[in-house]
Amino acid sequence: MMTVSGSWIREEAFVLNAGASDHFVILDEAGRLGDGELAFTLTPLGLAGKVGALIRYSAPDSWICIGCDKPMDPFGKSTWIWRMPCGKQGILFKSDPLYEGKSYRIELRFRGTVLTVSLNGYEVYHGERPDWKTGAGAVGFCAWSGASGEVAEAEYEGAGGGEAAGEGGHARISGVEVSELDAIYRSDFAEVESGADTPAKWTLSSDQLEVVLDAEFPRVLLYRWKASGAVLHGQEDQLAYVELNGRRYAPSVAAKVQSGGREASYRLYFYLAQVEMLVTFAVSETALTMRITEIAELGDFRVRTIAFPQHGLVSVRDTQEGASIARAEGIKGDRFDRIADLSPASAPEHCAIAIVNTAELAAAVMAGNTLHNRKRLCVQTTACGGYKRTAVWNAYWTYRGPDMRVVGEPWVKVLITGDLGGDGIVDWQDGAIALREALPPIPGAETLRRSYAHIAMNFGSMAQYPFLRILDNVKKFYLYTDGFGQMLELKGYQSEGHDSGHPDYGGNYNERAGGLADLNVLSERARAYGAVIGVHINHSEAYPEARAYSDSLATTTPGWRWLDQSYYIDREADILSGDCDLRLDELKAQAPHLGFIYVDTYRDEHWAAWRLTSKLRGNGWTVWTEEADALDDDAVWTHDSTGDSRIHRFIRHQDKDAYAEHPLLKGGYARYGDNGFMGWQRERDLPAAVRSFFTKQLPYRYLMHFAIRSWRDEEIVLEGGVTSRLEEGTAVIRKDGIPVAIGNTVFLPWGPVNESKIYYWNDGGGETSWRLPAGWPKNGTVKLYRLTNQGRRFVRNLPVISGFVHIVADDRTPYVLYKEEAPPLPHIEWGEGSPVKDPGFDSHGFAWWTKSSSPEGGTDHIGIAETDYGQSYMLIGGGADARVSQKLKGLERGRSYSASVWVEVSEGREASILVSGYGGPDIGKSISRTNVLNCNPDSDKRGTFYQRLAIRFEIPAGGEGPVEPVLTLAAVQGNAASYVHFDDVRVHEAGGLAGGSWHSFYEDFEHVEEGWGPFASANPKVGKTHLSQLHDGFTSDTLEGVWSLKTMDRLTGELLRTLPSTLNLLPNRRYRISFDYLAEHAGQYSVAVRTTDGGPLHDAVEPIGPGRGRLSMGVVTGPYTDSYIAIMRNNADAGSLVIDCFAVDLLEEEKNCKSRKS
Repeated sequence: MMTVSGSWIREEAFVLNAGASDHFVILDEAGRLGDGELAFTLTPLGLAGKVGALIRYSAPDSWICIGCDKPMDPFGKSTWIWRMPCGKQGILFKSDPLYEGKSYRIELRFRGTVLTVSLNGYEVYHGERPDWKTGAGAVGFCAWSGASGEVAEAEYEGAGGGEAAGEGGHARISGVEVSELDAIYRSDFAEVESGADTPAKWTLSSDQLEVVLDAEFPRVLLYRWKASGAVLHGQEDQLAYVELNGRRYAPSVAAKVQSGGREASYRLYFYLAQVEMLVTFAVSETALTMRITEIAELGDFRVRTIAFPQHGLVSVRDTQEGASIARAEGIKGDRFDRIADLSPASAPEHCAIAIVNTAELAAAVMAGNTLHNRKRLCVQTTACGGYKRTAVWNAYWTYRGPDMRVVGEPWVKVLITGDLGGDGIVDWQDGAIALREALPPIPGAETLRRSYAHIAMNFGSMAQYPFLRILDNVKKFYLYTDGFGQMLELKGYQSEGHDSGHPDYGGNYNERAGGLADLNVLSERARAYGAVIGVHINHSEAYPEARAYSDSLATTTPGWRWLDQSYYIDREADILSGDCDLRLDELKAQAPHLGFIYVDTYRDEHWAAWRLTSKLRGNGWTVWTEEADALDDDAVWTHDSTGDSRIHRFIRHQDKDAYAEHPLLKGGYARYGDNGFMGWQRERDLPAAVRSFFTKQLPYRYLMHFAIRSWRDEEIVLEGGVTSRLEEGTAVIRKDGIPVAIGNTVFLPWGPVNESKIYYWNDGGGETSWRLPAGWPKNGTVKLYRLTNQGRRFVRNLPVISGFVHIVADDRTPYVLYKEEAPPLPHIEWGEGSPVKDPGFDSHGFAWWTKSSSPEGGTDHIGIAETDYGQSYMLIGGGADARVSQKLKGLERGRSYSASVWVEVSEGREASILVSGYGGPDIGKSISRTNVLNCNPDSDKRGTFYQRLAIRFEIPAGGEGPVEPVLTLAAVQGNAASYVHFDDVRVHEAGGLAGGSWHSFYEDFEHVEEGWGPFASANPKVGKTHLSQLHDGFTSDTLEGVWSLKTMDRLTGELLRTLPSTLNLLPNRRYRISFDYLAEHAGQYSVAVRTTDGGPLHDAVEPIGPGRGRLSMGVVTGPYTDSYIAIMRNNADAGSLVIDCFAVDLLEEEKNCKSRKS
């Protein structure tokens, strides 16, 4: 311990450990402080948080604690609180997470009731706590127990941190520095001697605006609108200070006005820091721009942040008519106040957007390089003797990030305007228009405005939507919407699907869904149909299976626990190492046709977020994300579409789909059920997606083409002659006074500018009349087409009489109108990129398939049908036999392939898949009963009785010329009411066969094409099962080879079961079932042989022991044809089961026996 330059310093470390009770360390030797500074290095030694600093400690019942209560909440933020011994406490702020074992430099500055907190050199809090005691006391530190100090917040299932519940704080404190508050912090303003001369002033002038500046320090005094003489104010109190890296300096200033009176410059020299910089103010038209350039670091000091405390770039007074302020915290949360209603404050508040106005002028502040979205601006109300003033200025600029590279030159712009909206009123909306017109568009917004946004998901090794099938679905939606654009996010493009393998951005593609080759076919060919493909990545959590996973990447803080336990990524460290860039570059190089990146669970709001989005945009990707506020400057679409800020939406309406549904502006999504038809949240309903497009996204996309001019409760006026107005509770959208949408009935010209066609939808159907746009015929005819998943179908010519058409339409049916005959549709190749064409029977015809039946029968009983949720399939009915065949193209000699089809068979019928002509013996597989409910919740087959029939074949090496095997789907004869359904044929290259050929059945999970080998879900709620992959040194849930089957679903009863299509147990047979296992608890899981026909009395059950072992179980099936093997869970406690080397051996035939263990 020592004293240096007035600061008390303790370098040596000490440990706080609360355990079951609070642990206090009081540093009496540092002296007693009322106002002061306390800096220290905090290294968490556990996951609990609950550690902080004490100030003004005078007795056990008199102190203030400022600390981290939770190092990580469910949204990836640390929660910092204040607490006092009287029981008072509250949340101060939330910031980046704190990780176990990582050191953080924390600085506290306290003056009266004002507190400033910096974390690793960046200010994270500056605010006032009016109820704090202000007397002098000692400083110290405190760790509190799990039973005390917590501020109640909502609980969220699935997020990490549960392991720390109930633990007390445990941390190492080192590098403590304590000092009295320097006089430079006693006041934010320059000390003015009585009788001192008023500082000289300069006036900058444009054609419309005059700006009065302080001639001695970069300070704005006044704005004057030339046409009317109306004024807005700046900062009338004299300033002298600038903060560099959070420390306050009083620079020397040399100022001058440039010739012409449009620019002033101030050269600032900071003697102690040996830094020099040039500050310029320039006026242009109706804006004042301040820039900081020529930053010269003449010594060792490196500038990271720059701030002008109390800068007050623009202000209004309560004595001015209409003086008001409108603030948006971010994309959520607005506040509208009259200045007269605000109370003076000792410290500023922060927000993302602030607009001040009087009855004559409005002003908005636009800041660059203020990286914290929700803390871009400072707003403070001050009592000034006779009036109150509310001022706005930018928060600190980030000049350098943790990598010490320059982010950019700091700048800020003040935008002054009168009645810009043209409604005769000056208010915040005029300032919002000025700000919108000054902001650059967000890259990708133009594409979004003309695209339907939706999601396709693969999950849990199941490959519910292989990439080439997604491509066919893109084409179906293209046809259903007459070529409307699409932006389609792939959840689960890598590893085993959604939330697997993060953060492997490249090099680890979902092989079961088709791998990199099929992903590239999808992303490249989708563009021919106006669709842009993007992928879902995560830079918050890492899974041990990921190839990128390492101790340097991941922290010990647990995150999302779904298929595996994830751990939070140290984002800054990952970026600084260069690894994050390398992974993103790998993805760009390997999948060059991707158009956007969805960043999941991202809540950082400072340098790491800026650095990530800079990289994404640098790679040419548009940005999507989950939480709207975190990447606000860059993301055009957010999954959490709940933004309710009217101010923010007014400004960014054309650039972002991130807002809650609004009756006049449309938009908004139900997170669970309004994002397409390909698996996300069980979505599969194509007609429902089409309705959502016509009634939600299409009107919203139309309105997004026009900027908002005026927003009142009953009417929004947009540019281009567009209005949206509530009329008797129904939203009516008009263009040039002509209705284009009335509620869910739309008659929308598209494109919004060229109006070359008109989309029509009517929920109720029936007759309606509409006035055509100005560029359409006044008399004559126009053509009406019905839209289907096969494209346009001509309905009729509609007479045009005096510019009006009369439409008779079916309900909930999409239509499009053209002035003349519509252009021809492109040729659709279903199954593009696949050896088998039209694999999902989406053509509704037999151009690629050849159908046949017995010589004496026809083929009318072989056709294409469609479910009520829009899924096409082949239907064989009528009782006659059937064969449907196709030659496979593009297969190579010396390679192995898998051929599969989903099939649903009624009683008394048998269905088969066969392959012939490949150079080996004909092979096939049959099934005669599919009475097991499909429980895969993310598949469009859920709730049906479809099972997957699969066979493998190898084309012999050698020979010349193409090999074109024949794939055949067959149904034997049955009764007239029986049927066979085939869907989603798939042929793709496969790995080798499982070993263990001496067994009747064997699966080592090393070459599973899709799914879980012989097992399928037995419960529609199963969602924590997948094939676990070995990552040597980081995973322990693979027993042999590279792959095993793992489940950790906390559901009791049957979790998994075999199906007749995967493993057919014959009646009256003796079998031996064996497999390797790894179980966390004894008896938590069991294996059973069961029969639905025979009932539970015939179950044969064997509990699975703890740890690693091999189970061997003999069983006799009994006289039932539906015996199956099930994995049972006996309780809902936490615990996983891993299975490998699964074998079934037929031992002998048994006569007249019942099911039992043997």
